[in-house]
Amino acid sequence: ATFTSLTHDSSSILITMSNIPIEKYTSSLVGDGNTITAAAILSNNLTTAVTPGRQRNIICSQKGMSLKTTESTHILEQTTKNTIHLDYVQIGSVQYIITSVQERSFYGRNTDTKTGGGIIIVKTAKSVLVATYPQQVLPSEAVSIVESFADTIPQ
Repeated sequence: ATFTSLTHDSSSILITMSNIPIEKYTSSLVGDGNTITAAAILSNNLTTAVTPGRQRNIICSQKGMSLKTTESTHILEQTTKNTIHLDYVQIGSVQYIITSVQERSFYGRNTDTKTGGGIIIVKTAKSVLVATYPQQVLPSEAVSIVESFADTIPQ
């Protein structure tokens, strides 16, 4: 699959595949929020021009999380370099530690053991998928869902 259009304005990036907005992908992954609590799709196009004095918006779509530009940039850069496991991943007030590194994926857990849950980060050809899951969901269940979902993201 290929991206059929890419539009960029000062506030957002909209990517569509066959006229289906990428936001629909994120919403379908999160669903009712019981298994996957939040998700974001980041564009890994690091060559996008940036207006001087402004940071490039790399967040294509997110649901259930409010990634800051600095957080998304850190996740994208460290995932691209395969070094994300060397530091904590911060999303808002929640801190995750990466505990497993795979060929294209990184899995981690919430450092707050009372809250629990975890994070899954998957690299695809043109994007990075970030998803979180709650304590009551088994990591293997969440990983299976997110990995399968990553294969459906337009490339």
